[in-house]
Amino acid sequence: MSGPAFLCIGAQKAGTTWLYRALENQPDLWLPPVKELHYFDEKRLHPRSWYELLRGTDGIAGRWRRQLGTERRRRIHEADHPAATERAEWSRNYFFGPTSPEWYASLFPADRIGGDITPEYALLDPQGIADALTINPDLRVIYLLRHPIEREWSGAVMRSRGLGRSTDLVLKGGRRRHARYLENLGRWQAALPPGRLFVGWFDDIAQHPQELLGEILEFLGAPATNASLPTGRPNSGGASTMPGRLAAPLALELRPQLRELATRLGGPAIEWAETGAWLESASPDDDIPYPFHRPGAPDRVGTSSLIL
Repeated sequence: MSGPAFLCIGAQKAGTTWLYRALENQPDLWLPPVKELHYFDEKRLHPRSWYELLRGTDGIAGRWRRQLGTERRRRIHEADHPAATERAEWSRNYFFGPTSPEWYASLFPADRIGGDITPEYALLDPQGIADALTINPDLRVIYLLRHPIEREWSGAVMRSRGLGRSTDLVLKGGRRRHARYLENLGRWQAALPPGRLFVGWFDDIAQHPQELLGEILEFLGAPATNASLPTGRPNSGGASTMPGRLAAPLALELRPQLRELATRLGGPAIEWAETGAWLESASPDDDIPYPFHRPGAPDRVGTSSLIL
């Protein structure tokens, strides 16, 4: 087995779509036509035939059907593309092949640097991480981090639309698993040799995207020359403000985590903690511009990526 050369494990709503779009057109890299394969968090644990997925009523089956529908529509629009035949063969294998570690490994080419970008992988338990390393012991891992309060708000806006519930209820009922960066990092760092875990920052996607992309390509062993950037704002979600009545209690709840992130990781996490303290004093009637920009916050002059 060979499988993917790298995984991007999130964080959810922290720029993984930007990274997918930035990497999919790099000549030395290969990304699957479907973003978020969900092998280690879903298919590994609950292998099912395509017929069972077609008739299933749970979230896993629903995701499979949505991905299949999207891929079918894309194939119709791109029928004349030079790679259409290759893509069709890959899709048949992905959607209708028998799920197994060997099947997952077969989704990736042997002659290019292949990757799987699935944010749910950040939450894998030690056995899930061990299974990923069994498929490829030389695996490299990318983890993009975003201000935890921004990440929670962006995630709540997304989920509220899908669930048809108010953003207030979704935010207050969240389990914050995707914002527990240090816990997630700890599990992956314990399993990986030094130098194989890249930590990047959502802040750099907005402020230093070319530099960040170059550092990621270097980490993956791919040339960074003429690397092109995707257009558009990553994971905007359509929200431009966050209500103070939600920001202040969330900042208070996440204060210990923000302080520990600042101490352990430094970089943008230091400003995250300062912004959190500022948000704690927000009035319930405030509409706080989002993404956040604390008055008087210093501008950063370069990226702060880490390799652990």
